[in-house]
Amino acid sequence: MKKLISFFLLAALMLSLLPCAALAAGAPTLTVQAAEAQPGDTVTLAVELSGNPGINYIRFPIVYDADRLELLNISTADSCLNKGSFTINQEGHIALWYNTTNVASDGTLLALSFRVLDGAASGLAAVELGVVESYNENEDDVNFSVVSGGVTVKGASVPMQVTAKAASLNLDGTIGLNFKVVFSDSVLESEN
Repeated sequence: MKKLISFFLLAALMLSLLPCAALAAGAPTLTVQAAEAQPGDTVTLAVELSGNPGINYIRFPIVYDADRLELLNISTADSCLNKGSFTINQEGHIALWYNTTNVASDGTLLALSFRVLDGAASGLAAVELGVVESYNENEDDVNFSVVSGGVTVKGASVPMQVTAKAASLNLDGTIGLNFKVVFSDSVLESEN
């Protein structure tokens, strides 16, 4: 009898966890795309909205590595939230959208255009969203998970350079050279 009761309790516990797993799989999420670029390049990153349960207000700041990137534009032209109104504060890097009723669309929320600064160091230049404020028409908070992205700055390709440092005439009539070979981030010196 105890085994039968244990079995039913275990089954009830497992069934009670199913709605939690289903909710977690479709949790509201904002994702900033990732890309690669060279210094001087322009790149556009989409901010994707998924698992939207229905909102009528969302506001968030855009935080990025200003030592490597320059924000050129925040575009809402192809936004999945095509109903309602956007307010973009380009200088303050803040996006705000609102509508009188809930909209439950998923897709590209907005697009961020950046220029990779000349001389930007190689590596990831992070692009993140600050604190996201969002609610629905009943003024219930809608909590979004945020996945950061950014631009992986690739080192500028530097052509191989060979520079003669010194030349000498050997006794056997050959010429000896000391030279330096330079590759992008490393220097290899060889003497003959």
